[in-house]
Amino acid sequence: MKKISSLILALVLSTMFIFTGCSPKSQETSGAKEESKTVTVKDTRGIEVTVPKNPKKVVVMNNSIAEIIYCLGAGDKIVGVSDALKFPEGLVKKQKVGAAFKPDIEKVLELKPDIVFGYGKYVKKETIQKMEAGGTKFVSLDGFKINSLNNDIKVLGEIFDKKEKADEYIAFINKNLNMVKERVKNIKPEERLKVYWEGYSDYKSVSKGSAGNEMLNLAGLENLAGKEPVAYPQVNKEWIVEKNPQVVIKVAKATVPLGYEKTDTKPIEDYKSKITSRTGWDKVDAVKNNKVYVISNEIGTSTRSVVGICYLAKWCYPDKFKDLDPEKVHKELLEKFYDLEYKGMWTYPNN
Repeated sequence: MKKISSLILALVLSTMFIFTGCSPKSQETSGAKEESKTVTVKDTRGIEVTVPKNPKKVVVMNNSIAEIIYCLGAGDKIVGVSDALKFPEGLVKKQKVGAAFKPDIEKVLELKPDIVFGYGKYVKKETIQKMEAGGTKFVSLDGFKINSLNNDIKVLGEIFDKKEKADEYIAFINKNLNMVKERVKNIKPEERLKVYWEGYSDYKSVSKGSAGNEMLNLAGLENLAGKEPVAYPQVNKEWIVEKNPQVVIKVAKATVPLGYEKTDTKPIEDYKSKITSRTGWDKVDAVKNNKVYVISNEIGTSTRSVVGICYLAKWCYPDKFKDLDPEKVHKELLEKFYDLEYKGMWTYPNN
């Protein structure tokens, strides 16, 4: 009888040990699963935001970020975009929810997104607060500045659980960017070509803190407005004539006839002609030497800016980049990450 009692006691103690021994492990597993449902990222505002990992629905007010999400293979998660989005075609038919800097909050919240991606620097704080009060998370990412682009892609790869594709995309950018940097690194400051970069508005240039300035520096060029005290300085025709740029780069906004579906050169020829015929510009070296180029904003300051940098390098230092075909770089990018064939007209002239 004593033997039976001892046996029963041993069994009870063993069972208790098994269950108590397994309990912490189960909690750890549960905790790990719970932890994997969210990810904490630091956005361009310097704010740490905890968001759902692999969210079901997102609204994207920043077109460059929309493109990156699409390239990572998570375009199906996007339920709303800005009114200005024109590319890629797979996102054009998504619900429009207002201007990038001034979204329609009601439309955004009606879509019940897990996350809203936008330009934190330009979207009013009250707008962000209203969206967050409505139950969504706001994440600010640029996606258009080449110096922070890799980090933006990495963050999105973490959020959408697309790390492998994000790494592949970053590797593509680095391969082409490093090639350009390597070839221009030994150009002496006094030998760098002097460039006037003009944004969407007439005589609006770029300086420190802007994406255009980053692109010019990486391509080994001297930005004539680079020492101006604001990121987007306003200059005038007298300033241009005095500075006498060797090259002029004009970034074309979305309404200018450049892009994926564009093939007619006449409208863009007329557009360029209006630029080169400005009063006093006949004295400018860039005009005299036919070194005025128009580039689509989609490969200028955007997620595809590595293509724009390849064009800048080719146009300005043709002897150093005889083997570089920027069109091929763009073609590879579109085919590999957008699943699109290359077509359209992205610069003028196109060589």
